[in-house]
Amino acid sequence: MAGRSILCVPGPDLAFVDLRTIRSRRARAGLVPWWLPEHLLKNRLFSVSDMKLDSLLLEKKTPILERWFDLILESYPADTRNFLRKEKNRFDNPVAYELGQGIEGIYEALLYGMDRDKVSSFLDRIISIRAIQDFSPSGAIAFIFLLKKAVREKLEKEVRENGISEELIDLESRIDGLALLSLDIYMKHREKLYEIRVNEVKNRVSGLMRSAGLISELEEEPDLRKRKH
Repeated sequence: MAGRSILCVPGPDLAFVDLRTIRSRRARAGLVPWWLPEHLLKNRLFSVSDMKLDSLLLEKKTPILERWFDLILESYPADTRNFLRKEKNRFDNPVAYELGQGIEGIYEALLYGMDRDKVSSFLDRIISIRAIQDFSPSGAIAFIFLLKKAVREKLEKEVRENGISEELIDLESRIDGLALLSLDIYMKHREKLYEIRVNEVKNRVSGLMRSAGLISELEEEPDLRKRKH
């Protein structure tokens, strides 16, 4: 065990995380985060100081996620916010459940360097909900940037004492990359919604025309023209 960095992560179940696991997962099969800044891509792995930030992110995972969740809820009206905060059961409150699962997956993706498809699946769990709610495009993806605030609030003292502000900036640049991906996902969901609404309007109009006997008359017109010729 000599020379290995083992981190005890507090939580509901006591778990021990070997920081080398993070490093090996990022390097496996040449896989590195798609949003990784170019100067870090050259080394393929993160620096020792960056691993220090990783250890802090692991150690503070629970409070950071809780703060991020609360910040997201602040974008909802008071009644909705209280309901979402009170119950997180996947059946009684599926929205809060999906939000919780989504942000945890995104958080781990930033640590372990998951590929674009995997990260997209976690983002989709949240954006698919916000795309059908009363949010502007910027408001729908703003939850990504709230992670920056949550991290800075919970790691303010540690960042200052350990001199890892540059590593924090690198992390925030990766979060910015997620925001761009989130916008793409949001637009795809909105396009699907528009298609559904257009089809609903077409079906409604078609039903009204059929009830009025207009569709049958339109369908008979080509036959009448053929007879005339």
